[in-house]
Amino acid sequence: GINAEYGAAIEIISRQLRKRKRSGEPAATNIKSSEQVPPTDMIRGPWELVLLSWNIDGLCERGISERFSAVISEIKTINPHVVMLQEVVAEHVERIRSSLGRSYDLTLGDRSCPYFNVLLVTKKVGGLKILGKVVKKFPTTIMGRHFVQVNCELHGRKFNFYTSHLESMKDQSSERTNQLNKVFEYIDKEDSPGICIFGGDMNVRDFEMSRIKNLQIFKDVWEELGREQACRYTWDTSANSNLGAPYKSRLRFDRIYLRETTKCAPKSLSLVGKTRLMSCDMFPSDHWGLLARFTVT
Repeated sequence: GINAEYGAAIEIISRQLRKRKRSGEPAATNIKSSEQVPPTDMIRGPWELVLLSWNIDGLCERGISERFSAVISEIKTINPHVVMLQEVVAEHVERIRSSLGRSYDLTLGDRSCPYFNVLLVTKKVGGLKILGKVVKKFPTTIMGRHFVQVNCELHGRKFNFYTSHLESMKDQSSERTNQLNKVFEYIDKEDSPGICIFGGDMNVRDFEMSRIKNLQIFKDVWEELGREQACRYTWDTSANSNLGAPYKSRLRFDRIYLRETTKCAPKSLSLVGKTRLMSCDMFPSDHWGLLARFTVT
């Protein structure tokens, strides 16, 4: 994970400083890890990519400060390479910058909507190189929905990361599946795309997937890892009481897709954000977060 890589980088710097001191060469000063990390991006063997996708329910004002503090704490504890957040609101942005800005490159989605997506990629390890960014609004959305794309290099491998929050509610099924088809088509047409990973709150129901094209070139990470029931439902009113819903509904709204490749394979999937906060008697969000680990070769 990142902590092991960062520790190795610091050890290399320490050895270089000791060597310079013995040889009389002046030591470098003010070394910033985000700018002068040794070439950990030259890893030759397999390594683990850690990715977190989470709808953080910024539209709910109850306990919003305490809940968002818990989200930030979870990110810092897990220390993923990539963080995909949905339903971020304006008051979150400065806290993201102040709490995570030193460690992550930040890309904001379409802020013309009261809530939007955010995509963060680590600056701490992997010799991050940002190659391009795209924010694209769906042309027929009535809810301000859009997707965010970041093209980058980590450890010398090219990645395209995408996140979105697709149209909500049962009666928006046609628009939602149209949006998912547009993203898959967009990814499929990428020139020299590298490793493509798309995660977010799809709001999709299982029966709607029969309308989705190009599925044969995308791996649903949950399905690839054996359809484990423990991490199936990311929106579960029987276990998550934030909405105070009088009904029980369990749905796999949040999903992660990997474009077919021999260079990256899903390793594990788990849910985060399942600890109730004593300060507000709520969970961090009405969605569980999806934490995925991939083996990159």
